[in-house]
Amino acid sequence: MSDVDPGGPAAGALDLTDALWIAIGVDVASLAAWGFASGRRMGGGVLLSFVAGLTDAAIGLGVVMVKVVTGH
Repeated sequence: MSDVDPGGPAAGALDLTDALWIAIGVDVASLAAWGFASGRRMGGGVLLSFVAGLTDAAIGLGVVMVKVVTGH
């Protein structure tokens, strides 16, 4: 295994742990955005689409928390 981490940490811009938490945040935010977009595409109003986005983000955060707790 190489001593160089991929991406931002390899360039020395970020610590590996910080880069991983940023990636998790971006992934959860993208789940929320896709949930909102899907709600709009299915003909839901803005409020219903917002709720769909929050639900998707909550499910994603639940998966993240299970992985953090179990050390995955």
